[in-house]
Amino acid sequence: LAHSVLWLDAPRLAELCFVSNALLKPRGPHRRLLMSERTARVAGENPSGSVLVTPFFRHFVVGGLKLELAPSGHMPGAAQLRVEGAGSPLVYTGDFDTRQGLCAERIHFWKARRLVLRVHYGLDGELFPDRQAERQRLLEWAEGKIAARSSPVLLYTHPATAMELLVLLGQAGLRPWIHRSLHELAGGYARAGVALPQYRKSRPARDIVPCIWPLRLRKSSSLVPLPRRSFALASGEAARPDAKRIFDVPEAFCISCRADRRGTMEIIEASGARKIYLSGRRAEPVARWLAGKGLDARLLAPPRQMWLFGERGIGHITDDPERLFRDNIGE
Repeated sequence: LAHSVLWLDAPRLAELCFVSNALLKPRGPHRRLLMSERTARVAGENPSGSVLVTPFFRHFVVGGLKLELAPSGHMPGAAQLRVEGAGSPLVYTGDFDTRQGLCAERIHFWKARRLVLRVHYGLDGELFPDRQAERQRLLEWAEGKIAARSSPVLLYTHPATAMELLVLLGQAGLRPWIHRSLHELAGGYARAGVALPQYRKSRPARDIVPCIWPLRLRKSSSLVPLPRRSFALASGEAARPDAKRIFDVPEAFCISCRADRRGTMEIIEASGARKIYLSGRRAEPVARWLAGKGLDARLLAPPRQMWLFGERGIGHITDDPERLFRDNIGE
């Protein structure tokens, strides 16, 4: 924020940096970090700097700014930040989801004249289906594959989505094998009080079980011994009509811990914001869409992958799913 010590999810050294969720690990030795209590539990030990931990809905003052945190609905502890004292009231959402997930607190809708959103979905056609129906469709697919003695491999693009998959499969009585990169995060979720089902840390010797695996590692040799592997994408990217072709999978399920275009409009309308600032992968097209509705929407900065957003869309620029993941989806 201009003329203050406060930075929001800053990628570089800052006097005070608000960290909106536990997956956004600071890259530099910030002097002080600000986060929610539950985010601190999920994140574990902080490698550098001091940490200011606060519960949701408690006012406090830092550097003349009146601050308050509330759930963003993205993952356990993920927070929005409301700021007063730097012009008109401002809300920074970080990653958010207006729908109720299996692990995160329900999002809180704040009133604010200025709203800063991080948006990841918003292209034409990127509308999510009914969440419960999509979960049921995924479970039926996985159970059907297991009944046919085939190993269902769910490919995720975001770790928070992987944890949702773990809980979903556990609720259905399944004990999945999860990639080792999720082990530490699963421990953080447990520290934050999320009731996780049992899961496998090593490849099953004989049993046919679901597997939760990063999309970028779909060609890993660790998967080769699995009998009759059946791949499916489990990501918000599955909302795209051409998702199966782009990611070269026979099945795709729209499972995400982030909001689509409808969710973005929902939080904007609830806030009553007069000015909307956008960052994230879909900031540019969403800003155009909102401007077309007569809203004052502005880009905070050019998206990292701005060069991908040609007139014809990402799918016409590259059909290589691995490159698409590295350049446009990777964490």
